Amino acid sequence: MVGICRLCYEEEELCKQSHIIPNFMYQDLFDEKNRMHLIQSEVGTMKKRGYRQSGEFDTDILCYTCDNETLGKLDRYASLILYDGYPKILEKS
Repeated sequence: MVGICRLCYEEEELCKQSHIIPNFMYQDLFDEKNRMHLIQSEVGTMKKRGYRQSGEFDTDILCYTCDNETLGKLDRYASLILYDGYPKILEKS
């Protein structure tokens, strides 16, 4: 679908799935088959509701350039700092 990207405000083809929270933030929630358990909470009970392959996303809000390139670079940087780079930075100090 062509529309206005909510990041760059250009009229472009929009992504069908733009992740609200980057997938790397869910890495500790996935099982060995890369599935996340969905759980529905009700007063006093919790019921298993199935599996999900991906985190939360919205449709038709970002163009492919903003989603994959602009935010992709920031996601990779945050992933390195939060999961890979931070302990290594401390070790070098």
